[in-house]
Amino acid sequence: MKYLYILILIIFSCNPPYPEEDKSLLSDCSAPYGYDCNDVAVLQSFIDVNSEVFRHYMDYNASGILEPLEFGYQVWDKGRLIQLNLNYSPNVIMQQDNPSELDPANYRLTFIPDNIGELTSLESLWLHDNELSYLPDGIQLLIKLRILDLANNLLIELPDIGSLVNLDRLVLSHNHLTSIPTSIGNLVSLERLWIQNNKLESIPASIGNLIQLEWLYLNDNFLQVLPEGIGNLTNLKLLNIEHNMISFIPQSMCDTINNNLSMYEGLETFSIGDNKLCDNNSDGIPEGIPPCIEEDYGNQNCANCDPWEFNIGGYCADSSDYNILQNFLDMNPESQSLPSQTGIPDNADECVNEDWWEDGRLVEITFQHKQLTSIIPENIGNLDKLKILRLTGNYLKGILPESIANLEDLEVLKLNSNYLTGSIPSNIGNLLTIDTLWLTDNSLGCYEYDYECDAISDKKYCCSIHCDATDLCVGGIPNSITTISGLKAMQLEENFLSENIPDDIGDIDSLRYLYLDNNKLEGEIPSSIGNLKKLRRMKLLNNDLVGEIPDSICTIYENNENFRSYLHNNNLCPGVTGYPSCIPNDHLGPQNCLD
Repeated sequence: MKYLYILILIIFSCNPPYPEEDKSLLSDCSAPYGYDCNDVAVLQSFIDVNSEVFRHYMDYNASGILEPLEFGYQVWDKGRLIQLNLNYSPNVIMQQDNPSELDPANYRLTFIPDNIGELTSLESLWLHDNELSYLPDGIQLLIKLRILDLANNLLIELPDIGSLVNLDRLVLSHNHLTSIPTSIGNLVSLERLWIQNNKLESIPASIGNLIQLEWLYLNDNFLQVLPEGIGNLTNLKLLNIEHNMISFIPQSMCDTINNNLSMYEGLETFSIGDNKLCDNNSDGIPEGIPPCIEEDYGNQNCANCDPWEFNIGGYCADSSDYNILQNFLDMNPESQSLPSQTGIPDNADECVNEDWWEDGRLVEITFQHKQLTSIIPENIGNLDKLKILRLTGNYLKGILPESIANLEDLEVLKLNSNYLTGSIPSNIGNLLTIDTLWLTDNSLGCYEYDYECDAISDKKYCCSIHCDATDLCVGGIPNSITTISGLKAMQLEENFLSENIPDDIGDIDSLRYLYLDNNKLEGEIPSSIGNLKKLRRMKLLNNDLVGEIPDSICTIYENNENFRSYLHNNNLCPGVTGYPSCIPNDHLGPQNCLD
């Protein structure tokens, strides 16, 4: 059979050349050219009912009018339309005056014309990725259809489609369907059926009539049972029922029919995770599963989670925590496009492990060296059970949100090696359970200003060149930090922190590591420093500290023979009797005492 192809727009490819002598055919349906005028009229109706959708990228002859034979990808045979592809692909929607730019306009179809049934020779109809909310009854007249693709639309229900007996592929995934008509059992030629990601609570028993079916996707619905007739589908090679509420697998899947293999024995892929197939007797065997079925059951929702909740290891995760984590992932699409070994997951449900969740609440977020580029969202402070927040080595920008102090269970906060600016929240002392605070290598203390930084320079130069020329680079160590008595590691080095070291720094009597070097700290070293008897390392070098070093520092040396301090490059000058005798010379380093 010889096909006459009208190559208008092939989705996911460039426009093919249209023969020069055929351009006049774009608005002509007269008999000599072999186009059935009724079919052309249906295409015109498609255009008319979607008149607000002007698909200029289809306007091949640049007439400014979208003509029937320009509409979508069409295949004709003996004057009849046999294939029509009108799926929406934003990848090929370009601005007419600049093909390199994506056109933000919405070109999705919203209506199918009532006279669609007059395309009686149509064999394939692709309408996926549009905004169709219903199908006209005329769809029932397309009795020659072999392929009907309606995925990713807004369908709530289907008309009676039992007359489409020649269908071998039906795609209904990613809609809002709450039911499937019983007449689906008439589609005896159907080989592949996609109904996943809808809102189905049941499947009609007539699905057992589809004995030619090879693929069946029912996952991500609200199904509670499977019909017994499913055991009749002995040609089935793939069955996916994941992410439903199914607690019972029909025995019919194990029954042999006419001495042949059972339906289950013929399956090559059977996916059943995240249902309610639970081991109620704790004997290692989930209830409601026939003996013949031997599968990796995966995680099952045995905590009676609602469909919108997240099942983690058998219990229900807090949906608010889940959404906050998902929001953070959505803010960093660049990282998700990286290779899997460096990127972060697309979805929060890929972040499920025993370490991140506890009793249904998010207790850890760790994305280190993942090229995150967003701000730290304000709603992160709502994760009130979070214990570990590690975002080291990224490109996070903006300020450290005040809400971070709401994380009263936080034990580890590592935000070092990012691009954070502004001040350390004044209420950071609310983090009474924290023992590790790493904010190293940011630009804390540096605020926004009018200067533009050299794009190729190190991030530090952005502030170091101009901070002395503006009063906007002001931000110190909050006094409230001294209330965190259990803090063991305070690493705030390599920022632009100014002002004095808090006088009560000695109240943090659990402190082992105090790194404040390479800032712009001023004033004297507080005498309370001597109370830090557990201190192992203290780095204060490369600041603007002045005055004498307090004798109390010797208490630290006396209590810890391995203690080492780094005091270099300040304005710390000897008193009348010199520096405290406990401090080795190499701990002091050079000082600016000329004044």
